[in-house]
Amino acid sequence: MIVAFTFAILLSASCLIGRHFGLGLHIWNLTPNLNEIAELTPRITKSLYGAYLSYALAIAFVKFSIIATYFRIFGDSLFRRIASGVGIIVLASLICNIFAIIFTCVPIQAAWNYSIKGKCFKIVDFFYASSSINIATDLALTFLPIPRLWALNRPRTDRIVLCGLFALGIL
Repeated sequence: MIVAFTFAILLSASCLIGRHFGLGLHIWNLTPNLNEIAELTPRITKSLYGAYLSYALAIAFVKFSIIATYFRIFGDSLFRRIASGVGIIVLASLICNIFAIIFTCVPIQAAWNYSIKGKCFKIVDFFYASSSINIATDLALTFLPIPRLWALNRPRTDRIVLCGLFALGIL
């Protein structure tokens, strides 16, 4: 969680730096001097790179932390294999995210230096695919412990409350 928190702080810093340069503003609201737009756009794009990478790393490390917690709580080998499988999917998704973000354009500098001819793909399309994988792993990590919690030797009301608390992770 400390690693995830560090990347969350970097995400916030990247967003604040980008905001300083005009991230989130319409291009006509960036500056009254049109000559400055050519200077601001690369800075905004670089801050977005930092935000994208920090976000991907923060999300992945939060999930790794949840999986590590599950390993400590649940000793069942089948449960651990399933949790490890989810962890492998999270790791593969993280690696794909990092490479897709870094190599949005080839050469990399073409993303913010418009004088360089490069080939770029629509990163938004990748983010749609990546978010579906993130949602699937979120659901898996939310509902994975429910059968184990239901099997506890506790009164039915306690089990319902406990499962409900874990199911709140869906929010």
